[in-house]
Order: sequence, then C-alpha cells, then structure tokens
Amino acid sequence: MLACLLCSVPGFLRAQTPQAPQNAGVQGGPEPEASQAAPPDPTYLPELQARADDLKLSSKRFWLLLGYYEPRWLGGYKSQADGPGLFLAPTGKTDPRAELHATLAAFFSPRILPPGQMTAQCTFPARFRWLKEQLGFDAARLPEEPCPRFRAWQQALKPASATFIFASFYVNNPASMFGHTLIRFDRQGRTESERLLDYTVNFAAIVPPEDNAITYTWRGLLGGYPGYFSLAPYYLKVREYADLDSRDLWEYRLSLTPEQLDWTLRHTWEMGSTWFDYYFFDENCSYHLLSLLEAADPTLHLRDEFPVWTLPTDTVRAVTGVPGLVQSVVYRPSRRSQMEQKLAQLGPAERDMVVRFIRAPDQEPPGFAALAPLQQALVLDAAADWFQYKLGGDPQGDPALRAGLRAILLRRSRLPVTYDSEAFPTRSQPPESGHRSSRVSAALGEAAGPRGTLDPFTPVKRRGDFLELGWYPGFHELLSDDRGYAPDSQILLGDTRVRYYPEWERATLERFAIVDAISLFPLTPEIRQPSWKMLFAFQRTHDRSCRDCVPFVANPGIGVSGEAQWGLHWVAYAFAEADARLDPAYVDGYRAGLAGRVGILVDLSPSWRAHLEAARSDYTAGQKGWTSQAALTQRITLGQNLELRVDGLYLEGDRQPGYREIKVGLGWFY
Repeated sequence: MLACLLCSVPGFLRAQTPQAPQNAGVQGGPEPEASQAAPPDPTYLPELQARADDLKLSSKRFWLLLGYYEPRWLGGYKSQADGPGLFLAPTGKTDPRAELHATLAAFFSPRILPPGQMTAQCTFPARFRWLKEQLGFDAARLPEEPCPRFRAWQQALKPASATFIFASFYVNNPASMFGHTLIRFDRQGRTESERLLDYTVNFAAIVPPEDNAITYTWRGLLGGYPGYFSLAPYYLKVREYADLDSRDLWEYRLSLTPEQLDWTLRHTWEMGSTWFDYYFFDENCSYHLLSLLEAADPTLHLRDEFPVWTLPTDTVRAVTGVPGLVQSVVYRPSRRSQMEQKLAQLGPAERDMVVRFIRAPDQEPPGFAALAPLQQALVLDAAADWFQYKLGGDPQGDPALRAGLRAILLRRSRLPVTYDSEAFPTRSQPPESGHRSSRVSAALGEAAGPRGTLDPFTPVKRRGDFLELGWYPGFHELLSDDRGYAPDSQILLGDTRVRYYPEWERATLERFAIVDAISLFPLTPEIRQPSWKMLFAFQRTHDRSCRDCVPFVANPGIGVSGEAQWGLHWVAYAFAEADARLDPAYVDGYRAGLAGRVGILVDLSPSWRAHLEAARSDYTAGQKGWTSQAALTQRITLGQNLELRVDGLYLEGDRQPGYREIKVGLGWFY
C-alpha cells in the first residue's frame, strides 16, 4: 500500500486537447518540420565547436541544466534523463561536451529525430537559442529554421506569467498522501475567473492499470516506471483534484519575466523528447518541476535542497523561500471545503435543514421560510455543494444526484442573494505554514517493570533510566501541529527510535516503522466516511511475550471517529484491528489475533494537544495470549519547527504483571 508514495498517477495518460499542439508529453504529430530554404555551411561547424570549447560552454550551468547533468561522486557527469531522445551523442548521457558537439552538428543536419519527427533545431529550441546567443551564429552560414509546430504551440500557450500549484493531501489515496505540484502557464489577457482554461504542465509516472499495489510499490520505490511531462487544461486538474479527490489547491503566482517564461516554454518543449525513471522519494512530480523553474532562472538552485528525497510540501517551501519569486497566493478550496465553510456559518437548526434538503431536495424543511434571505442562501448553497461533491464534477453522474442538485439550484435561483464566500475562514492552511517534514527528537525517560522486561539478565525487579533518540524522514504525526497538513492524520515513514540505558551501558532498537498511517474522518450528518489506520513496523515488545525481541508488527484497522466543540476541540475514535507479530522467539514464530482501540484527541490550547488512548489485543493463533495498554501523550508547540513532548505508557498482559514508562523530550523539524 505504499502505492503510496508521492505523486505518480496510475494509468496516467498524456492526453492533450485539440486546442493545444501535441507537446509536453510533449512532442507529437507524425509530420516532419519543413527544412530551411538555404542549406547551412558545413565548414562552419568545426569553427563553432572550437569556439564552444574555448568558452567551456559544456561546463556552464545552463547547459548542464538543459541536459539534467548531475556531478558523479568519482568525477564526471551523468544525466538524470533516461529516455534516449534527449541525447544526440552516443555518450551524451555522461559526456556534456560530446553532447554539445553533437547538438551543434545536428543543427546543420536535415535529419528527422524521433519521437517528435522534427529536426534538431525544432526538437531542441532552448539549446538552439542558448548556443546561438553564446556563439553568435552567423545566420547566413547556419540559418534558423521556422519550426511551425513549435511556434504554433508557443503561440497557443502565450503565457504572461506562471503559477506554481500545490494540490493538498488526499489521505484516502496512498498515491496522493503527500500532495502534488504542477505549474500553470497563465495566458496573456486572461482574467482570474478564466484561469481554468489555461494549461498546466505536470510530471507523473505512467503505470499499467493491471499492476497491483505490491507491484506498484516495489517498482515505484526502485524507479521501475517511466515518468513524463505532460500538458492538460487546468479545469481538468481542478476536476481531478478539487472535485473528485476533495483536495484544496494553493496557487503561487511567480514573478517570472517574459524572457524567463520563454526559456521555460522552450525547455518544457524539449522534455517531450525524453522520459525519466520515476522514483517515489526523489525523482518525482515535484522534483522535476523545479527543473523548469531553474531553466527559467539558472541562479535558482531549488533542486540542490533535495539531495536524498523530495516531498511536495518541501518544494513549496523552497519556492516560497526565494525572495521575490512568489508574487501572490490564491486559495482554491475543494467542493467539500466550500461546503464546510458554509456549514461553519450556520447554527445547528440550519445545518439540520441542509441535511433535510439533501434527503428530500423537493421538500422545504419546517422553519426554512422564516430564515433571513442570507441564511436561506447559505443553506441551499451548502446542500448544492454536497450534491456536487458526491457527483465529483461528473455531469453524467448518478441521475438521482443530478435531479437533487437541479431541484436545489432551481430553488436557489429564485433567491436573489449574493455574498462573498472568500471572506469565510479557510478550512486549511497553506503548506509552507506548517512544520517541515523531517524530524529528529531526543527524550529522557524512566521505565519500570518486572524481571526480564528491560534487562533479561538481571534477576531482580528494578527501574531503568534511558535516553531515546528518534528520527523520521517524513512526514507528519497525529499529535503534531496540524497547520499546513491534513487535519487528524498521520503518515510516518522510516520512524526510527533507539534507546540507551546508561546503567547497563546498552543501546537497543525500540522501533523502526516502515509506514505508520492514521486517517480520522469525523462523521457528520452530511459526510459519513470510515477512519482507518495502517502500521507495518519492527517494534520492541515490553509485555514479556518474547524474550528481548523486536517483532515485525502488522496492525491495520478500520473504524469511526467523531468531532465536537464542547469548550475545547476534540476528536474521539474507535478502531477494530488485526494484530500480527512475527519473531522466532514466539511459539511457532508468531502470534496473531484481533484488537480494539479507542482514543481521544483534545486541543487544550492552540499550541497544546493531548492524546489519550487505550487498546487491547487478543491473540488466538500462534502464541496465544493477550495484552492491553493505555497511553497519554502531550505535545506543546514551542515554534513552527520545535515541539515539547511528554509521553506516558502503561502496559500489561497474560505474561506481564505491569510495565510503565514516562519520557519527556524535544522534537525538531527540518
């Protein structure tokens, strides 16, 4: 289920609309470009190549950017691009100088290149323009070709600006848990309301629809899928993210000059000739979009901030962290968020009317006529949002839903009331407002338990003090501050904790979580959605069921949760779970059974959250027995990237009279 991981889209097709030339997937169409009227002078080529060597153009940053060249540890370069269409030299993937020489030679050749079936000048307009500027091409000896398809595509987009867009987290789809980014080319002359017609450039993996979750995860982690750039109208992306997946969109208008926009377009066109091995953690949707911005402005070093892994939220921070790069920010709430914004303006009786309209759109609820016109409009609009949310933007969706929406809209059309919904408080915060996605932690603690719990070689019951160090590369914990993240959710990857007991001079692995995810969806009269959890980890047991072991734990669950504002904001939940533990120290090497879990999250203040949880597991297969535990954890936010934690745990079982521990520590996000 790490199918997960970043922004690849199963079954993604690089489909284009008739209005845009087939590019950004990008180059398409079978017809070759018309060759120039006057042939170039072949004796001019050696002169240009020699001048390029004198100027050391092959080591210039912009040339390396165009070829996605990265320095190798042992010297030299290697391109991140994997599709052969980007390289004109046999050794072009690892030799920038050979590729530059081959590119200059190709500019003199009428040869048609795959996959776009164009000459080199028209396949690589960014290379041609840059080399022309650096070397001062003599137009009589190397004429510039007209490249009608590229010019038509360029004219069809004709951007006056560009916008970096973040689609928020969609926790119910593992492939979208971390959000997604894309770039929109804002056409000249568009008003803000017409932005839906503009085109976006996207980078995603193409995954065969028959691949199952295990195959998808394995290949995605190892770069087993090709990733392509593609173009699509923004309204299709809004429908996909905001309507179907209920994901809010944050739009960051960039302050790119016309010159920089031209470089971005040219480089985007060139990317149609290649593909990249897609990796969930590093060479993903967000990482390669940053390369388009670096091509616009080579002084930017955005990708340098991500040497190991790249998460979409971190790329937003990288972009917004460049002084002057972001001009303005626009929030585009999903249909569900729009409904929740309106519901927040209504009282209990009015919210009940919304539910009644949802259940019977043709019947007016009692008391509706007595409401003020503005409140009537909010009730009807919230009901209309619900129908549109359920339809997911599909005009050919469920007939009953379409009929209900039509009835609500007809009633609303007879109510000439307007209001500014943008004045309502937003239901989410921009991603850069939250903590960073990696965390290191240190805690001091004390543990107590009967013989064998902490030190199996000590024959008496005793206490033990410990120092615990922790680290996870991503992403967000249930107890941490929700600002900028999906509320009431948790996604931890690689969560590692190591303890050191000074008295015994002993270090132990406490936990290594491959994935630890929780998503709480509080039930409301309007939306009923199950909550779920998933844990796959190596986790030390303190219940004496096995001697000093760290079993592999598989613990998925499904449940319900509820939310209320009774003086304080709280969320309560209950889960039914499966619990399996594998270790050679167990009888038959494992124990498995069913479990139950209940808990409550309480926001005691804007910076103070408490989490009380109790769980019990009954193992009926393998090594039989039971365990139960209660835990109280608290988080106090000290800064955007700093938190104080106080954790307490009590555990007992059929082989364990009782184990307890308490620890206090700090967590720092980076």
